[in-house]
Amino acid sequence: MAREPLQRWELRRRSSLQPGRLLVACALPCGLSLSFGLAFAAVGSPWPLVFAMLQAAAMGMAALVQARHGGDRAVLTVRDGWLEVIKRRGSRQSVCNLPLACLRMRADARGLRLECGSTIVRIRGYASSAACAAVLRDLEQARRRAVANAALPGRGAAVPAADSHFVPFAAC
Repeated sequence: MAREPLQRWELRRRSSLQPGRLLVACALPCGLSLSFGLAFAAVGSPWPLVFAMLQAAAMGMAALVQARHGGDRAVLTVRDGWLEVIKRRGSRQSVCNLPLACLRMRADARGLRLECGSTIVRIRGYASSAACAAVLRDLEQARRRAVANAALPGRGAAVPAADSHFVPFAAC
């Protein structure tokens, strides 16, 4: 039996500032303010140095948070009548499998909404609305193929019926 071809989409977070560029953008003003703080401390006024150190610490924490979420992404994979959705945000990763036969999909200005039974998966902030619409078109074609393949004689029901509430992973 021939396997259904694998389809995969990777939606990455929309960010124009890469972690390396952010580091440079934060390091330059911090270095400048620390040098002024050291100059004032050398002539006997330590408070500008204290302020510069607090500013450098705050900018460092902001850069750390931004860099941590710079690799956020959602990966959608179609295989054997199922849609696997892997979402990564920071250090958290969630995986959800949805049968294509009962999948309802919608794209809006914020992203994609995938539903099957009581399971709802929202993919927001990863791609533009045009990219989400393109993924939605491809997913709809994959869903149609999966339903057509399941209806072929001699092939058992590879995916649950549209009114089924079977969900392999409870929450995404």
